[in-house]
Amino acid sequence: MNAAGINAFRLIAAGGLAALAMPAAQAGSDAGDPARNWEAIARCAGQESASARHTCMDEVLRQAGLLDPARELAEQREAFGQSGRKEKPQAEAEEAAESLAPTRIEQIETTIAYAKFAQSGKLLVVTEEGAVWRQTSTETIRFAPKPGTAFAVSKVSLGGYRCKIGSSTLYRCERLD
Repeated sequence: MNAAGINAFRLIAAGGLAALAMPAAQAGSDAGDPARNWEAIARCAGQESASARHTCMDEVLRQAGLLDPARELAEQREAFGQSGRKEKPQAEAEEAAESLAPTRIEQIETTIAYAKFAQSGKLLVVTEEGAVWRQTSTETIRFAPKPGTAFAVSKVSLGGYRCKIGSSTLYRCERLD
């Protein structure tokens, strides 16, 4: 690494240390001891994978009171069911369950903004948040639900999702957006 790269690295590292060392009034919570926080960050750097480093850093931020659990849950809810989103490996999920991290969302409940049948005869549902869910199973659904109807999506064993319209209509589904 050349001198400019080393200086840039030092600047970034100093910025990270400064963020963790902010007084409680500026950070909105008790960020703890800056030296201890920096040691924790240094331990995270020794993790083998990028995912493990990221998980470790999030935990340091949680313990310092700088990562908002409500924001984490809102992000999970927004991304629930998206195929491009990778789930945490089992070992990481168990470790996170013991930490200060919010629990993983296994189901969402919302309402339908719009629903129609595609040319294939499969039901398409758009939720009030704008998520688009498509029926993947062969159950026959005779009528498209009306806007405002209750709609829930839950994870099922062996992967995939199950959609529920109102209190009775169940079918397998996938998120399209």
